[in-house]
Amino acid sequence: MTDTERIRARGIVRNQKGECKTCRRPLVAGHTLCQPCLDRLKAYNKVRMARADSGTCTQCFEPVVLGRRRCAKHLMKGRLWMLKAAGLPEQELEKAIVAWAAFDGHCQCCGGTACNTGPNWCLDHDHVRLTFRGIIGHQCNAMLGYVKDDPAVLIRQANYLRRAL
Repeated sequence: MTDTERIRARGIVRNQKGECKTCRRPLVAGHTLCQPCLDRLKAYNKVRMARADSGTCTQCFEPVVLGRRRCAKHLMKGRLWMLKAAGLPEQELEKAIVAWAAFDGHCQCCGGTACNTGPNWCLDHDHVRLTFRGIIGHQCNAMLGYVKDDPAVLIRQANYLRRAL
């Protein structure tokens, strides 16, 4: 059982008992928190969003990435967490960390820069083999998703474009 599954299971058990997921007091109807924890969370989120609106990361005091609410470091932490949740082994996560440290701002799929991929860099991975492939732009990541990572489809698409020229 992964860490994520363990945490979800613990939350489900507490919710079945009608306990707050943080302090075990009785729940507010329709929530997973008690009233004091819910009030604290609302106050915390209000401060975070005010910080983000001022151009500062919601988790630290670094400048945010254009069009985002977090700095580059915290955006990458979130993306690494998603890879871990997808089941990638630690060795592959280490490859992703090294790749991010050496990242030069160019998509490893098309060679584009941030100006034509936007602020959204993706940690691309193989969903079947559970391996990290590289850092690519959002548009390239979407394209690979549309063709379901099938090189044969990409070759047929390239041939189609050649015929049209």
